[in-house]
Amino acid sequence: MKRLIPFVLLIAILLSTAAMAAGEAPDFEEGMISGIAADGDAYYAADTYNKVIWRVDASGTRVYAGDRTYTDIRGIVIADYYDGELAKARFMEPWAISPFVGGWAVTDASANVVRYFGDKTVETAAGSGEAGLVDGFCLNAEFSHPTGLATDDSGCLYIADTGNGAIRYLNTSGDVSTVLRGLSEPTGLCWFGGSLYIAETGRSRILRLTNGNLEVLAGDGGQPDEYGVYGCGYSDGPAAEALFEHPQGIAVAEDGTVYVADTGNAAIRRLKDGRVSTLVRSSSTLPQLTAPRSLLLKGTTLVAADSLTGAILEFDTRLHSFADVSDADWFAPSVKEALIRGIIAGEGERFDPQAPMTRADFVTMLANLQLCLEGDTVIDGGFAFTDITDETPYAAVARWSGDFGIITGTDTGAFAGDEPIERQQLVTILHRFVTISGLDTSGSADLAAFSDGASTSAYARTSMGWAVEHHIVNGFPDGTLAPRAGATRAQAVKIIVYFMDMYGF
Repeated sequence: MKRLIPFVLLIAILLSTAAMAAGEAPDFEEGMISGIAADGDAYYAADTYNKVIWRVDASGTRVYAGDRTYTDIRGIVIADYYDGELAKARFMEPWAISPFVGGWAVTDASANVVRYFGDKTVETAAGSGEAGLVDGFCLNAEFSHPTGLATDDSGCLYIADTGNGAIRYLNTSGDVSTVLRGLSEPTGLCWFGGSLYIAETGRSRILRLTNGNLEVLAGDGGQPDEYGVYGCGYSDGPAAEALFEHPQGIAVAEDGTVYVADTGNAAIRRLKDGRVSTLVRSSSTLPQLTAPRSLLLKGTTLVAADSLTGAILEFDTRLHSFADVSDADWFAPSVKEALIRGIIAGEGERFDPQAPMTRADFVTMLANLQLCLEGDTVIDGGFAFTDITDETPYAAVARWSGDFGIITGTDTGAFAGDEPIERQQLVTILHRFVTISGLDTSGSADLAAFSDGASTSAYARTSMGWAVEHHIVNGFPDGTLAPRAGATRAQAVKIIVYFMDMYGF
């Protein structure tokens, strides 16, 4: 059986509120949760399938607004547009929820309106119900499939007018205006620090609008094809080169970290200091994360709503720490970066920095690097090593390395994953990775400059020369290179982070 290597750093748990003190999760009765909003310790959830607004609080999960008694012969709730008392109001497609003038705004996407609910009724806040792009007062305005919402510091509302490729603005007096046009299906919105953050779904980009100035923070769909469809994909790394697939949700933390619901990739991504990384992605252990749409932050906890599974999930955004890695350690910055980039897993209490790096552990880090570059890579293969079986913990990594051509095996055809890796073996693996990837491998230092340079094995001399030239490895104060010495875990992590930065990964 093929197995993918684990590279998720954080563990997801079902939403933990007072309503789940006994271990219960919210029961949305097969609903499709599109939008969530926090009301203290409670939550509102917009359900596009049941066409209602749910409330989750200490008393449990219940329908707060919307009437789902009208169904077709299949038992599916019939969409309708009707204002009135909470229990009698009907929705077409409730999408996002955000606080507004003492109550809550909710986009009713298929009805082309923005609705409003408080503690008694549901009303229409803006929109005539006709699809169009018209500014004006309240019901005179027109939208086309409005989705995302964000409330600014003055209590006014930004609206993702998805069908019009526009961002609209509803002030507290009821006036609708247009603040931005020319986007490709904007959906998720978040207001933070005087700026509006936008998930531009159609072009798979993350944008920021500040005082009328629009900037691209991450993602690039390139130019549209003959059908007007922009490119997308899955890759971490420098923000300008990172790829998303139709992201629909966005949230911003107090430290400025941007979290993205990368809906098409079934992942939650993180943008920090000009770099995109993966916080968590759907896996066999996290099947509830299939199409994340809405995000919100509560302190260091990121709450995500999945529009297909109907799950509300929590993720701890704090970076894992190891008891044996302190901020003063020379390798601490590299360990931190390796954790953020998903190169090493945030598991266990100890990192064991001075322990030997094994061949299997180093190849696992390199496999995680490959996933960083191309998130759709399958880490597995058909290569047969004499000492690898399906029960070997790192079997998938080993087979991938063989198929990829970076590990050819020992003289007996073994992977020898538990053996400590030599410095010359480590740089040879890196050099092969660069060569196979079609990247620049130019430059070579003279190994004769080291007193033991001649002891470098013949197979590793080209790789070692390249590594020394680019300072991937360096000599020691006594003038030796120690090519056959083992590398510690701390050294290996520092090397691979330096290597990533060197090539702009």
